[in-house]
Amino acid sequence: MKMPRLGTKDAKASRHPVPPKAEQGWIIQRVEELMALYDQLEEAQAKQNSICTAARRSAIDAVATASTSQELEVAWEGISSNWEVMAGQRS
Repeated sequence: MKMPRLGTKDAKASRHPVPPKAEQGWIIQRVEELMALYDQLEEAQAKQNSICTAARRSAIDAVATASTSQELEVAWEGISSNWEVMAGQRS
């Protein structure tokens, strides 16, 4: 199915409503607030990912370096009881 196109000539000739200056200022302010919030969320997510990665490495290291069967059992229990977190399926 062929989709209709809006050519450059038609686009230039079309009318686009522009909000009043006061509203434009409000829109800019709101977008800046939302972008700042997005930046905070992105930073928090990166920090959480870093913490989860460190926890996974620590848990794997505990299993790999266990020197007794009891240490291995404790380390493996830590992984298995927190598998969803370790696998990144839940935070």
